[in-house]
Amino acid sequence: MNIKNSANNRDVRECDFVAHRVESRNKLLDHKCFRNFHKNPEKAKERRFWPLLPYCWIRSFLVLFSKKPFDVVDEFIHAPTSETVIRERIVLLKNYGWHFLPKIHLQNFIKARILKTVLDIQRPGKVVGLGALIKDHSLTQGGEWVVEQLGDRLVSPIVHGDTATAGYVMENMEKIMKTRKLSGPIALTGPTSKIGKVIAKIFSEFHVIFCITKDEKRFLKLQSQAKNPKNLVFCPNSRKATGCPLWVTGKFKPAGKKLLSCIPQGAAVLNFAVPNPLNKKIVKAIRPDLFVAEAGLVEIDPTFSGQEFTMRLCPEFTYACDGGTRIHAAMNWTHNEVGEVEIDQVSVVMEAGHNLGFEPHLEILWDPAWHVVEVIAPRTDKWYWLKIKKGLARNAGIFL
Repeated sequence: MNIKNSANNRDVRECDFVAHRVESRNKLLDHKCFRNFHKNPEKAKERRFWPLLPYCWIRSFLVLFSKKPFDVVDEFIHAPTSETVIRERIVLLKNYGWHFLPKIHLQNFIKARILKTVLDIQRPGKVVGLGALIKDHSLTQGGEWVVEQLGDRLVSPIVHGDTATAGYVMENMEKIMKTRKLSGPIALTGPTSKIGKVIAKIFSEFHVIFCITKDEKRFLKLQSQAKNPKNLVFCPNSRKATGCPLWVTGKFKPAGKKLLSCIPQGAAVLNFAVPNPLNKKIVKAIRPDLFVAEAGLVEIDPTFSGQEFTMRLCPEFTYACDGGTRIHAAMNWTHNEVGEVEIDQVSVVMEAGHNLGFEPHLEILWDPAWHVVEVIAPRTDKWYWLKIKKGLARNAGIFL
């Protein structure tokens, strides 16, 4: 199917999704010979590509001196239904994840770049979506700061996409609780974030939620807004939530071994934080008994999308915040979606998303079944079996 021809004789909605490169090595994605890294981003970490790292590090530093604040890395047509055509551009701010660190002191510089980017790409009828750390509360208050700063100069609706993200994460939570037959309390990190608040308020109606946060003042405010406040439990120490069979991570910290030490045997971990506090390598080595998945993704039909720069994802998936931007554009909504997520709007956005064929997707990072397969799989490589034996000894407390 010719995607571009699908726009003929149909009303085309336009949107731009503004994000940024996360790691320095992501610069390689600009070159077509490395586009396969989208489907397998871990491949870029292989030793044979290490000689390219100095180039990536230098480029991630030099972009700070670029006069143009952004790059348009992809422009494509997405026709999710026979009546709907969306023309989207992927716009990457010329900044990397490390630029956003508070100790780097580049916040004001990045904020100025965000404003200039929005002014340059906006036009009447186009939706501008914000992704990754660009919509972080500490930087732009979920886009609210952008709307306030630009005032009358803003002609495009600004969308943080967190309404859709909250909806799809909750659908994935329900799916995993049903398929894995999980019952009991739920542990939630980042409960006072925009998405975390929605999950806590909605799920606390029927489930006990251990809210892992040290900010008691913000927790008490959240608790006062819940329909069943008794089901929200203040948990300043993540170790107090060790009895929860389902963990939902909405914040980068706690991370790694510290986080894994608090999660009980055989639990499921769903993540929507950027970056993910857990990765496949550490889970496989230390806690292969856990089910770990990314929950903030949307499944689309790649047959009707011409997207090439997939932001480290397979072509049949996109980030829920990007999906929220497309939904906003497809529905021709003109209001801004910034600041706090409005709970009554979650069902509205989700209904529109399902009508467009955007379905929730769980990107599994690790499944306990994979560990069983690897152990019993026939292999003659002695170093492979030595590694398996060491892993079993470490995790089971036995010596082989």
